[in-house]
Amino acid sequence: MACVCVTLVVGACTGDGAQDWGGSGEPSPPMKQVKIAFLEDLSEEGSDDRARPAFQGAALAFDRAVLTGDLPLEVELFVVDTKGDPETAIRVVEELAADPEFLAVIAAPFLFEQGSIGAILAEAGIPTVSLSTLNTGLSTHGWTTWFRAVADRSREASAVASFIRGLGAARRGVCVSGDGGTASNGMARTVAADLERLVVLRQTLTSEDEPSSLAASVRRAGCGVVFWGGFSDRAAAIRLELDRAGSERVILVGADGMKDETYLETAGAAGEGTVVSCSCVDLTTSTPLAAQRFIQDYQFEHGSPPGAYAAEGWDVARLFVAAFRSGAASRGEIVEFLGSLTGFEGLANTYTFGDDGELADASALVHLYRDEGGRWIPLAA
Repeated sequence: MACVCVTLVVGACTGDGAQDWGGSGEPSPPMKQVKIAFLEDLSEEGSDDRARPAFQGAALAFDRAVLTGDLPLEVELFVVDTKGDPETAIRVVEELAADPEFLAVIAAPFLFEQGSIGAILAEAGIPTVSLSTLNTGLSTHGWTTWFRAVADRSREASAVASFIRGLGAARRGVCVSGDGGTASNGMARTVAADLERLVVLRQTLTSEDEPSSLAASVRRAGCGVVFWGGFSDRAAAIRLELDRAGSERVILVGADGMKDETYLETAGAAGEGTVVSCSCVDLTTSTPLAAQRFIQDYQFEHGSPPGAYAAEGWDVARLFVAAFRSGAASRGEIVEFLGSLTGFEGLANTYTFGDDGELADASALVHLYRDEGGRWIPLAA
């Protein structure tokens, strides 16, 4: 199994390599060692940047739990790349399912292969908490070990469409586009279906197409709003081309693949007013002490503010820490803990899972952000 291991060890190592547990100087009995897999797809350009904040948030949570003594066992957090290939995903998941030390899985944001691996994880009884909004039908499979800690794509698309309908500029028509990828196509299709007759143009902009071609189409169609279902690098190029084509007043709206520093930096002043949706929370303007401490610790550790899904990654790790602290020490006991969880207070959300593994309605939040002065400013949830 191709993976990268980040080991978080309770206790400190002495100079000669022996473990120092403090106290009387006598070594404590060896702690139980468990493994948690962080499944991600690094096959597309920029995918590592999009998954990294969630991983770093989770790793930071385990690390802090070690330092504060909240973690009663030794955890190894493994990064496992599915390579965007269902066969590879199945193979690596079968390997970790066969390893009894693997007690849980975290599915990274934008991971699509959940459908091909879910049955394997469920049969092995491995609790899986997903941070990916994709694969909206997973909850219909009856997997009792699967949970999603963010609102899925159908909810995000509904929130975006509702926001667009409320814009006066939408009365001039809405242009819907994406990059032709699986995630982009699904989002664009769902938003277009929700907006119905407001949509006057559907156009795919692949990596071979020039953004200027979409800008020209938008100008001909007279759209007041453009929805982009793809990622931030192409979105920024589209925004710049719209301005060059004389469509400065056209409002650009996108999904969570746009909510990053890449868009802000590349679009610059032209990006002002762009709106994105995300099933993630941005804690930058949060005042609670716990949120400010998380931002400070994250920035100290990684040299940058927490990106999209970093806080959710922290929360998922804290869910597992809470399970271990409750005495859960097996796959089945962790599943039982997560299934009975109600009102778990995290940094990003208060988590309650339904019987189908999806968040309960009150927990399934979609947030909107506007580019104001080169920062993503929260609009609403």
